Amino acid sequence: VKESLLTSSDKSVFVSDLSADVTTATKNAQVGVSDIAAIATKTITPPEGSEDTESKLIVVASASFLSDYQVSVLNQSYPLSYIDSNVDFAINSMAYLGNKENVISMRKEYTNSTYIPTPTENIVVIAIN
Repeated sequence: VKESLLTSSDKSVFVSDLSADVTTATKNAQVGVSDIAAIATKTITPPEGSEDTESKLIVVASASFLSDYQVSVLNQSYPLSYIDSNVDFAINSMAYLGNKENVISMRKEYTNSTYIPTPTENIVVIAIN
């Protein structure tokens, strides 16, 4: 059984020929809604005497959403993994696959995090330098 997790808008363009130039690729592209991420589930029936097992697989169209590739947004540069809760999606997907639904959450924004060491930690850092 397949269930869509993320889909594109109906104005999206799905390019399958990456070897073509942009004009040709866009002209031959499929326009419309496409799955970006989906979950597939299958019930596995073992030999007699054992319980059925549910197997789950999450498929994402591209792993680049977790990359450190820098993109510019509002005159700032961020890794793709920082934008629009991409890391949350990946971590929550792993939690779901591991049957840990109780830990699925939206995490703190990472882009503006500042670490301020305690006085003890600061002494350790100064000593190491």
